[in-house]
Amino acid sequence: MLTTAEMSDDEREQHIHDCGRLMLEAMANGNREEAEGWLQAQNLAIAARSETQVAKMEQAAGLSPCFFADQGDKDRIWLLERQAA
Repeated sequence: MLTTAEMSDDEREQHIHDCGRLMLEAMANGNREEAEGWLQAQNLAIAARSETQVAKMEQAAGLSPCFFADQGDKDRIWLLERQAA
C-alpha cells in the first residue's frame, strides 16, 4: 500500500474522498471511534497535498493569483527600498 506521500495527486484526491465517505459511513453506523480514525487519515492526506495540487485547487476556486500575496511582495520591496534610503 502506498503512503499518501507516494501517491500521485489524483490518487491522493481519491483517497481523501474515500476517507470522507468512510468517515460518514462509520458515523451513520454509530462508530465514532472509527469515524475519527478516517477523519485523521483524511487530514493527513490533505496535509500531504503537493504544492502543484494546492495551486491547481486555488486557481479552480478563483483564489489565484492572490492579491494579498502579490501586494505584500510589492510592499515588502517598497519598505526595503525606503529603509535603504
